[in-house]
Amino acid sequence: LECIAFGYPVPHYNWTRANSPLPRGAYMTNYNRVLIIPRVQVQDQGEYVCTAKNDKVTIKAPLTLSIQSRPVFTIRIGDMYVDEKDDVIWTCEAFGIPDVTYSWLRNGKPLVVDPVNGPPEDRKRYTIKDNVLKIRQVDKERDEGMYQCVAKNDLDTRYSSGQLKVLTLPPSFVKRPLDEKIYAAEQGNVTIVCEPEAAPLPNITWHHDGKLIGSGGKIEIYQNGNLQIMSLNSADSGQYECKASNKYGSARSRTNLVVMRGPSFKDSQAIKPNPRLIVKKGETVSLRCKAMADDILDRAYYWRLNGVPLQFVEDYEKQRILELKNAGGSRIDLNRRFEQLSFESLEGRTQMLSSQWINNSPDYKNKGTGDFQKFRRGVLDGFMEINNITI
Repeated sequence: LECIAFGYPVPHYNWTRANSPLPRGAYMTNYNRVLIIPRVQVQDQGEYVCTAKNDKVTIKAPLTLSIQSRPVFTIRIGDMYVDEKDDVIWTCEAFGIPDVTYSWLRNGKPLVVDPVNGPPEDRKRYTIKDNVLKIRQVDKERDEGMYQCVAKNDLDTRYSSGQLKVLTLPPSFVKRPLDEKIYAAEQGNVTIVCEPEAAPLPNITWHHDGKLIGSGGKIEIYQNGNLQIMSLNSADSGQYECKASNKYGSARSRTNLVVMRGPSFKDSQAIKPNPRLIVKKGETVSLRCKAMADDILDRAYYWRLNGVPLQFVEDYEKQRILELKNAGGSRIDLNRRFEQLSFESLEGRTQMLSSQWINNSPDYKNKGTGDFQKFRRGVLDGFMEINNITI
């Protein structure tokens, strides 16, 4: 930026910028008459003022610096791989001064959406809104190809390219077949997962012992193809077949569902907790619970006190030790016995736990009422000991 003033004595020059400092790196030369801004940026535009003064007078001349920019893509399109009949949305974005206008090319030719004279099969499938291109229900033969987003202003035209590849694949269970056998307990629920590879997404049907089944009653077939059966009984056992099909082929995968006897206290070897025990204050009591079920099924036992789930002190301490190992500066000797560990970090919450604290403290597992250090695992799964009984 150059400033020339006439006067005697010869004037002195200076450059300033209205409402802000001069751009970083800017410098003045030729007796401060010329302001040079290296590598000018868009943010450098604005009003600049040249001041010339001598012993007689001071004069100022403002000028407005406007900067233009070629289009520069801030969001480019890229290659896209989609299943047939999926929707495609491409978005590009470019910055430029003057403002950028957008257009689209397909295989080097302008992509124009004509809702009146365009091909009938494309009129409602293509939507172009400036920098956004949407294609509904892509078709391999009609839509596959090279697409370009064109950003243009008075200074230049720039292109961003991406290839649209439409995938076609007949259904296959090679990678994710159904399990050979699935075990479940009577009166329980089971979900059989069906995950074939296919493009486009396949239609899923299920058969039980050769008979077609559908959603209804205790059977639910989800949109993703998974099958859920609720309130199982022996009649639900048998062979289940998932069939996946699309326009390119079909595939099947089978599994055998075995419904086993669930946990029960009816067996002679089962031990049902005594519904009523009378003990003295300060004593230790053992509660025994043993359910019988088919050995192949895992069993887990849970105890509740007045409807509140109990956590055994051993389980709690294992969790606490793990937390302490992961915490820096721990002052607890991890080799000491559980009984020697301090509970001070719970700020007294090991004592009577009110219902309000239980409801408002989701970070802590419910310990029931009373001192939860009393509840310990028994010698067998399902057994529990309560130490130092209190009222």
